[in-house]
Amino acid sequence: MSHNPINRRHFLQSGLKGLTALQLSSLLGCLKPQKTPGFHIFWHHWEGAPLRAFFDLWIDPYNHHPKIEPLVPQRKVSFYNQSLSVPELWLKGNRPSPLLKKFLSIRGLSTKSPHLKQCRMEWFSQDLLSQLRGVDSPISFSWSSSQENLAKTYRQILGPQGEIKDLGGQPLSFLKGWHKLLNDVQRAKHPSIHLVVDNRYKSNGYFESISTFSEKDIEEQQDYYRQFIQGLEGFVTDLQKYDLYDKSIILLTSDRSRVPTQRQPVLETETLWQGLNISLLSGAIKGPVILGHLAKEHPRYSENYPGTWGHGLSHWGPAHVHQLLADLCWSTGYTESKSWVSENPWIDLKPYHSLYIKEGPGQIIDS
Repeated sequence: MSHNPINRRHFLQSGLKGLTALQLSSLLGCLKPQKTPGFHIFWHHWEGAPLRAFFDLWIDPYNHHPKIEPLVPQRKVSFYNQSLSVPELWLKGNRPSPLLKKFLSIRGLSTKSPHLKQCRMEWFSQDLLSQLRGVDSPISFSWSSSQENLAKTYRQILGPQGEIKDLGGQPLSFLKGWHKLLNDVQRAKHPSIHLVVDNRYKSNGYFESISTFSEKDIEEQQDYYRQFIQGLEGFVTDLQKYDLYDKSIILLTSDRSRVPTQRQPVLETETLWQGLNISLLSGAIKGPVILGHLAKEHPRYSENYPGTWGHGLSHWGPAHVHQLLADLCWSTGYTESKSWVSENPWIDLKPYHSLYIKEGPGQIIDS
């Protein structure tokens, strides 16, 4: 089938907002008639460096290296004839959270300033930006953030449809904002992104400021993540009621990673640009799946604190995350017989809101 120039122009107007020039040129040859619309993205970003090893940074779920001692108690769960060790907070009694069946974790990312949540103007050439200005975007965008520069950048990139909506400022209250959006999302004929930048737990900037964890701090962190999981379970239930779970992605990201540097007498940590992880939840995912090969020993902390704590070997970074967003939202070219090959390193898109994991399970590699 020959390319339709109108479809190509529509793709340029919409897809440019998430793609660099090089990425765009690699995609232009893949255009085919669209059969399935893009996904709705519900994006939660922790500002700072939360200690995600308590929650969704699973270092050694397959128990290949017994010397790598987890920070919190683990329990084994079985899915599809495989057994994984996950933090106990993912279980209620003996029953694992239903979220795990639709869970994808990508670990071992590295970043530098700007933070992953940001989409700086300098990432785009002036030629591309000049084409974007004044173009009505077919994607809706809402976010909750006190950062005026971030809001300004997204407004410039995404066009006048980017509207600031108050999605809540207290811990976990962003879920109420997401719930309120579901009527509009269900009726929408185009994809959407809803970003929440969360820097509040016990105080503003909490995830950035705390680096030493007493036993009480560890218990509080686990309680927070239990509430977070419970809140996500409730939101997923509503997505299912609106027939949106297969058409939506919940994306969980943070600015930087936090690695343990000492365990006794208290847990001490340090923030790093390496070892980031992101997690996705979607009805289109068959999980749990853990991607990303890690070094057996962290290059800086192997003497004081044995084991890897997320140091990746795959050279993944923020550009790949934004490419993933572009692929999920501006995907064109689904057909009933052949999928469109995505440019991000992790996921291929299939017809009818189905996702195919391109990578094999992540392993710990002996250096």
